[in-house]
Amino acid sequence: MERFKSSYGSLPVVLAHIWEDLQTTTIPEAKINRAATKHFDRCLMAFYFLKVYPTEKREAGIFNVDEKTGRKWRWYFVEKVRALKKQKIVWPEEWEDDDSPIFIYSVDGTHAQVSEPRHPTMSKNPKYYSHKNKKPALTYELALSLWESRLVWINGPMKASVHDLTVFRKRDGLKDKTPVGKKGIGDLGYRGEKVSSAHLVRRIHRASVTLKVAPDPDRRLLMLELSSTRSWIHGSATNSKSMRLPSRHAV
Repeated sequence: MERFKSSYGSLPVVLAHIWEDLQTTTIPEAKINRAATKHFDRCLMAFYFLKVYPTEKREAGIFNVDEKTGRKWRWYFVEKVRALKKQKIVWPEEWEDDDSPIFIYSVDGTHAQVSEPRHPTMSKNPKYYSHKNKKPALTYELALSLWESRLVWINGPMKASVHDLTVFRKRDGLKDKTPVGKKGIGDLGYRGEKVSSAHLVRRIHRASVTLKVAPDPDRRLLMLELSSTRSWIHGSATNSKSMRLPSRHAV
């Protein structure tokens, strides 16, 4: 199983569910055509591309196709899986209820490395510089439910120089999306949020909890456990080489 995951990014059962979704979804942009249903191997090619990010020649050799055919099917399935976003990344309606949990999500910014876009006058393009990996990148804001293993929000891409808190506060962004009285957790990059704000992001850094008022022991233990889970889930977002290696495609 570990060998399979190292090539395709997920367990076979996960890919099987996605394959079923591609055939049964009601989203026109995501549903594959009849001819594509006969090519699960081509679908695997898309996941291999996202996980390993091979060159076209290496990909063609592994899947025994010519480069043109590989390119056609790879992008066909990548775009179809991408279109499942509307079905998979859904904000829970129950979070609007008063009796739902106060702490609802974990938020963080994730940087995906890219080839540095050319600046019109300078030799470097500082707006794309990532302080996280010290290379040019794009940033994505991810929010994950604290009560399910589920991504509920994604915002991006944006230039890596844009601060996480700036992204959080953008108009119609995650701060505006957060119901009044509900809260999320984030790292010290979100420390600019006022304590009086209804959208206060609790700040967790390593093994300590930064709060204006110390919580009771049970809440502190809960938040430390959530911090551990948050680090593991957000780390998974950059586990694929298509996120960690410089993009060979246009930004």
